Amino acid sequence: MFGTAENRHSTHIDTADYVVPVWQGKGHFKRLTFDLGLGYEIQVAPEIYFYTEARLLLPTTDYPSNYLFVDENAPLTGSFNLGVRLFFY
Repeated sequence: MFGTAENRHSTHIDTADYVVPVWQGKGHFKRLTFDLGLGYEIQVAPEIYFYTEARLLLPTTDYPSNYLFVDENAPLTGSFNLGVRLFFY
């Protein structure tokens, strides 16, 4: 999983609202993930299948970027997909 974090400062920042300093700039981060998936499909007609699948991306490494404000809890990304597959020859 690749990402980009960007912080922009305006000239009118009220520093009383901030506890942790935010650095101005832009940084890229990479995250190693363990990808899990489970799926099932059933044939409903010749060359036509109905499928369903679930995917989960589990983060395994930390964010090596100073530009991320909070980097302790990485997002847990998942998806659930339904669809129809059509095979063409």
